[in-house]
Amino acid sequence: MNEKQREISYQNYDIVFKYATQTLQGKMLDFLGLHTAPIVEVVPTELPYIEARRINEDYIFRLQDDTLLHLEYQSNITLEDMIRFMIYDARLYEQYRKTIKTAIICWKDIDTSDIGKIYAGSITYKTDIIKVRVEDPDQILKEEESKIRKNEEPDIARIVFLPVMSGKNKVKDITLKTIEIIKKMKNRQHEIDQLIATVIILVDKLLDEETIEKLWEEFKMLNVFKYAEERGKKEGFQEGIEKGIEKGIERGVGKGIAETIIRLLCKKLGELPCGYKERILGQDRQTLELIAENIFEIESLSDLDRFLKQ
Repeated sequence: MNEKQREISYQNYDIVFKYATQTLQGKMLDFLGLHTAPIVEVVPTELPYIEARRINEDYIFRLQDDTLLHLEYQSNITLEDMIRFMIYDARLYEQYRKTIKTAIICWKDIDTSDIGKIYAGSITYKTDIIKVRVEDPDQILKEEESKIRKNEEPDIARIVFLPVMSGKNKVKDITLKTIEIIKKMKNRQHEIDQLIATVIILVDKLLDEETIEKLWEEFKMLNVFKYAEERGKKEGFQEGIEKGIEKGIERGVGKGIAETIIRLLCKKLGELPCGYKERILGQDRQTLELIAENIFEIESLSDLDRFLKQ
């Protein structure tokens, strides 16, 4: 993921966490064992004098009681980590002059009796260490998926936070499975994209850049197809839209997008000439996304020609 793409991803933090705290009805921090005031906003982490490697490696929130919450995700915690957090919090206090509570979310089962605090004469620094790892995340997903199939209300907080509770070796697999389960939440259809965005933001620091980039690209297409679904309801070809959305979301990129566009255009314009189908299948990703975003403005083959490359 290039720097511009990663910058765009981080710009989603404030929106996503505001959504999470509203949708989870205050359960987000309780789920993590943090009994604090509700989150109000995300605070930028780019502080003066902090070395570049620290930028965007943590979460800082302003709470309703005007204090700050500093969250860190760690697989292991060393003295060097604690010193780093302490220096960071000192700089944070220098800038904002507010009370700071620091919590370290740890997904490895480690002995925390001698870590999480520093006593050095006049310097006292303490953090909360929260162990969140679960031994069988696949079983939890099966339980929540079963609720969804029965039209019962799933535990949203449990689902959204499961990937970061799964341990470093399983986080990618559980993230992908979690997103697929979220897509099946018919009772929360209007919240699916926000829930998926929340999951991606939470695992951003735990997965490789290539995987995160792919997840964001598929999330982008999910929003395109959601828009198509809403417009399709108004324009009378819902069945074709639903099939296209299902196919496009399932396959996410490339040929899946092209096939979805063909389905939508056939419903709108009638059966397309074979030459047009082949041309659409041969378009690059950028062109396909442009067509998808403007599909309801295409009223004829000549309109379509304006978007297609030779």
